[in-house]
Amino acid sequence: MPVDMELEMVLRPPQIPMPPYPPKLITLANGKKMVIRQAVREDVPAILKSVHPCLFIERDYYDIVSARLYGELLAWYRYRVKSEYCLLGQVDGYLVGVVNGRLENEKVGMSYHTLAIDRGLDRTLDQLAIIGLLISLPLPGGGNAVRRDRVLKPPSKLDG
Repeated sequence: MPVDMELEMVLRPPQIPMPPYPPKLITLANGKKMVIRQAVREDVPAILKSVHPCLFIERDYYDIVSARLYGELLAWYRYRVKSEYCLLGQVDGYLVGVVNGRLENEKVGMSYHTLAIDRGLDRTLDQLAIIGLLISLPLPGGGNAVRRDRVLKPPSKLDG
């Protein structure tokens, strides 16, 4: 069944253009190197396959966070959310963590969820998000979009 493009354009929310997020390389506590990169819409099916097993982990809210992340990524893939972004953490080419959110406007971004697929990285991803390495996104009008729910001040030590 062909999609009615006129209806489709009404259903698609407007998008705020975002400059690309430059990849970053982070050395983890175990000595491995983690690449943080921006996902593109075409990555979503592969991300969903990695998130799916986490839907059945009934501890530490993995099932709830995974379900929400799965739905949000699927909505982004289907063009049903406004200005969504997704950042991936990869070690040796394997997906180990996902952070997603959206821009509310050209100056304010909102983080949705952080999921560590590789158990043990959840604290590391949260710490990186706190100091702004993961979610300080460049904005079209200059400046950065930051999480509204956290103050982005670097802690005295990354592990403290």
